[in-house]
Amino acid sequence: MILVVGATGYLGSEICRRLVALQQEVRALVRPTSDPGALARLRSLGVQLQVGDLKNPTSLAQACQDVDTVFSTATTTRSRQQGDSIETADGQGQLNLVHAAKSAGAGRFIYVSYSG
Repeated sequence: MILVVGATGYLGSEICRRLVALQQEVRALVRPTSDPGALARLRSLGVQLQVGDLKNPTSLAQACQDVDTVFSTATTTRSRQQGDSIETADGQGQLNLVHAAKSAGAGRFIYVSYSG
């Protein structure tokens, strides 16, 4: 199972599409406030949805269960919500995800970011 974090974004949704095309089992971490259209597109691909948030370690532990690879493209730059900041989500949130993946025994962690 591959967990994609940031799956409702441009890059994350394309990663999900390509993984499904390669017949991979894909789970997407999505927020409760995610765009319903984006969620419907992921569901139509056969992606399993897991509600959670980078700022909620318990939800990350649940999302990482039975996952061998975590692919994170998540960032607050496009979908900032109350309590989000570079420090809380892109910084500590990604570290929370790394710890959850490691604790769950995921063998690979792929993090995609960019610099302006």
